[in-house]
Amino acid sequence: MKVVIDTNIIFSAILNTEGAIADLLLSDNPFDFYAPSYIWNELSEHENKLLKMLKLKFEEQLHELKFMITQNIRFISEFQISEDTWGKAHSLTADIDFDDIAFIALTFHLDGILWTGDKKLRSGLAHKGFTSVINTQELLTRLHKE
Repeated sequence: MKVVIDTNIIFSAILNTEGAIADLLLSDNPFDFYAPSYIWNELSEHENKLLKMLKLKFEEQLHELKFMITQNIRFISEFQISEDTWGKAHSLTADIDFDDIAFIALTFHLDGILWTGDKKLRSGLAHKGFTSVINTQELLTRLHKE
């Protein structure tokens, strides 16, 4: 299964490397994880916040955590996604959270499923009939079924 990862999932894994989310990202499982390259911008924007939350003294420590958590994720350039796909993603995200457009576009592009902890996004997408969204508990349930 192709699983597109939202930024909040990576944040959670970085903040708790011993948790279920990090375990899913780091373990051998049947999921193929993807993220838009845009995610690196979001991680950089929040680097100071992550350093404070983790009580790290050196940026290198955070960079090591980011590398560890993202090692099994394939990053796809947004330029590989067609304009039509961006249009579909825009129509879904414009009035929910435009910052999530790249994740929705990549989900369409890969014919995958979006893994997010963002309840507002999930609810808004479901209201529009987009159901290719999964949360951590549902992903764990699928893992144990396979």
